Amino acid sequence: MLMVPIALFLFYGIMSPIYYHLLKDKMSNQTAFAVTWVTAPFLASYPYLSSYLYILPIILALNIIGYILIIKKSYKYIYNGLLFLTASVITILFFKLLPYI
Repeated sequence: MLMVPIALFLFYGIMSPIYYHLLKDKMSNQTAFAVTWVTAPFLASYPYLSSYLYILPIILALNIIGYILIIKKSYKYIYNGLLFLTASVITILFFKLLPYI
């Protein structure tokens, strides 16, 4: 079950630069696309992480950071996939280090 959110964040992290280069000239509403792109992986991962309440605030904070980046029009951190790759790495590290805490 934990592999689904990690796989989602890795997929979005890898595909963000590809989609941006394919769609950058065809987008009519860049803000709407960025909001949808930031919302989708986090929204899909919440049901899988709902039984792990200790990781949920971290993922929620990264989701809010994504929205703040959109408000500040800092799209480069979203389109290069850094936000999603950071979310996947933090999730992996958290669950690997959890038995030692």
